[in-house]
Amino acid sequence: MDNLQKAREQINNVDREMARLFEARMDAVQLVAMHKIENNLPIDDLGREAEIIKCNAGYIENEAYRPYYEEFLKNNIRLSKELQHMLVEKAASLCDNNI
Repeated sequence: MDNLQKAREQINNVDREMARLFEARMDAVQLVAMHKIENNLPIDDLGREAEIIKCNAGYIENEAYRPYYEEFLKNNIRLSKELQHMLVEKAASLCDNNI
């Protein structure tokens, strides 16, 4: 196996682990959404988002990677909010149908 194949295999392994972790994160996002629905809280929490980015970006040791990781986190947050909005709309729809 040459270096390119080894690097691609490593990427594939990391991607599999990231997929597993992404699902775990989105499961937690659903719990957050349910709490927000039950307590009539807004989806957007810009302070929390900034805190997530600042704290988690600090885990990146290679400074050159940090801005890319921050963008990765921003995309994760965006996707998490999209899921939350979908769940809020679904809950609202269910409430409307029960009236």
